[in-house]
Amino acid sequence: MMDEKHIEPELVKEICSHISSEKPVHKELPNNGVLHIDKMLPFICIYRFKKQDFYFSRVLKTQASYLIIDENIDVSHLLEAIRLITSHKFDTFLMLEVWPNEEAEH
Repeated sequence: MMDEKHIEPELVKEICSHISSEKPVHKELPNNGVLHIDKMLPFICIYRFKKQDFYFSRVLKTQASYLIIDENIDVSHLLEAIRLITSHKFDTFLMLEVWPNEEAEH
């Protein structure tokens, strides 16, 4: 279903089907990644990590629409598919990519 560097097209289609039907999405992705979408919204928060920051991930999980993914995984097709579906309904789509301050102590 998934390999180390890509998200399989079948999974992208399944995710798009859920979004189009306005169903929630919660999918585990390669290398401890996760996609969560409560409902179709005109945005998604994205956190691409080298080494996942547990605390930062928890902050991102407060959002209704987020993608937490290893930076080595190609998510361009997934994000483009999500953008096309949601921008059709809302006429816009925002991808907000966030990074933790790696120099700060927890």
